[in-house]
Amino acid sequence: MRSFLVLCTACSSALAYVLPGALPASRTAGAGVSVRMEAGVESLPVMMPGQKSWMPKADDISLANKDWHIVDAKGMRLGRMSSEIAKVLLGKHKPTYTPGADTGDYVIVVNAEQVKVTGKKFTEKLYRRHSGRPGGLTVETFDSLQARIPERIVEKAVKGMLPKNSYGRELFRHLMCTRAPSTRTSRSSRRRLPSPASPLRPIARSSSSRTRTTRPARRTAPGSPTLRRTLLMLK
Repeated sequence: MRSFLVLCTACSSALAYVLPGALPASRTAGAGVSVRMEAGVESLPVMMPGQKSWMPKADDISLANKDWHIVDAKGMRLGRMSSEIAKVLLGKHKPTYTPGADTGDYVIVVNAEQVKVTGKKFTEKLYRRHSGRPGGLTVETFDSLQARIPERIVEKAVKGMLPKNSYGRELFRHLMCTRAPSTRTSRSSRRRLPSPASPLRPIARSSSSRTRTTRPARRTAPGSPTLRRTLLMLK
């Protein structure tokens, strides 16, 4: 009897720690089984009802709304300058930045031959290119490439910081590097660089500047098949 009382006391003390919702509900005759759920935390109110993900419209990515940024590479470090240029091309400096959308601006880099690198990169940094043929690998150091084509150094650095897909290739077309301090190209160029506030427009060509080349008349012998075929068509 004493052990039975101890067992009942232990069961009652254990049931005291059980939540009321966890206990089975009393069943009544003629009624279905009703389960009482535990009272949970109230759902938080909707902060911005009806809000959808914003995507840039046609006006946000139009050429007329893009700005032109001129970067003077004289005395600037290659890596730090290229990272800032990549941000401008991607549009991360704008509140309308959207991954995968062309919301960035155009960048013109002048004095590309005066860019600097730290440490021993001037003589030890290598640039590799391949012609596509067996044994066509060419390795070139930084100093030799800077003396030959300094614009390619900045282009390779910026291209490596852009996405490796068609989106990144399109953004790379918005970059122009030149070694001259002036932002205007020669007259023989098909496009000219306007002021940073105006969009890029192709140069209109006059009709007088177009020259048409006419092929010389083909000489045929009197007994050639071409001449006989032409005479038959005339008959």
